[in-house]
Amino acid sequence: MCHNISVDTINEVMKYFHADGCANNMNNMMRYLADHLFKLGYEYNPAVTMPDHGLYHPKFDLADETTMYLQDCFENSGKPTVAVIFYRCHYLSGNRAFVDALLDELEVLGVNSIGLFTETLRAAEPIDNVNGHAVERFPTALTYLLHHATGKCMVDVLISSMAFAMGEVNPDGPTLGNWSAEGIKALNVPVLQAINSVGTYNEWNESSRGLNPLDTAMNVAIPEFDGRIITLPVSFMAPVDETNSVQYYEPVLDRVVQVAKQATK
Repeated sequence: MCHNISVDTINEVMKYFHADGCANNMNNMMRYLADHLFKLGYEYNPAVTMPDHGLYHPKFDLADETTMYLQDCFENSGKPTVAVIFYRCHYLSGNRAFVDALLDELEVLGVNSIGLFTETLRAAEPIDNVNGHAVERFPTALTYLLHHATGKCMVDVLISSMAFAMGEVNPDGPTLGNWSAEGIKALNVPVLQAINSVGTYNEWNESSRGLNPLDTAMNVAIPEFDGRIITLPVSFMAPVDETNSVQYYEPVLDRVVQVAKQATK
C-alpha cells in the first residue's frame, strides 16, 4: 500500500518521529495522516522538537507560562518551593502520574511545586553566578531553577526521581568528591531521592528485603555519592490496561505523602 502514498507525505510523517516521538507529536502525526489520506479535515500542528531540559507543571501547557509561574513563586508568593526532577522520556511519553502526585501533594501541604524534566544531569556548563558563586561545571538542567537576574536558586528543596549519580563513580577504588558535589553545594538546597521502582508493588510488599538489588543499586547506593537524601519508593511498575502491554509508574499515595512531608519539613 505504500506505493499509493506520496514521498512528501512519507517525509512529513518521518519529521514527527525524528522530532521525538512524544505523545503530542504522535497525536499530530495521526491527525496529519487522517487529513491527508482520508480527507477528514482534522487540524494538526507540525512536528515540534522537544528540548532536552525544561520546566513542567500540569496547570500549564506552554513553557513560557511555567517559567513565569516559577519566577512569580520566587518573587511574590512568600512560600517555599519544591522542585521534582524527572526523566525527559517520562515527560515525552506522558508517564508522569508519579510526578503529578508529588506536585499535587506538595501544594496540599502549603508549598509551591514545580517539575523539571531532563535528558541527563551530567550535561554541564560553566555558570558565572549560582547564588553568588562561579561554577565551572553546573548541570544545565538545574540552570532552569536559577533566577535570570540574580542567579539565586528559586527553589528551596529538590526531589530527584533520577537514578544513578550525577558525577562519576570509580568502580576500581574510592570515589572522590568531584564536579557534581560542587554544583549541588553552590545550589545550596537539600536533594531528596524519591524512588521509582522497576518492580511491581506486590513484589516489593511481599519481599522481606524490600527493594530488589537493581533498585537498591540505581536508586539508593549510587545516588548517595551525590549527597542525596534517600527517601522511599513513590511508584512501582504497573500495566496501563488489562492487555499488560504497556507499563507505567503507578504512584503509591501514602508513600508520596511521606516524601512530600519530608521535603516540607
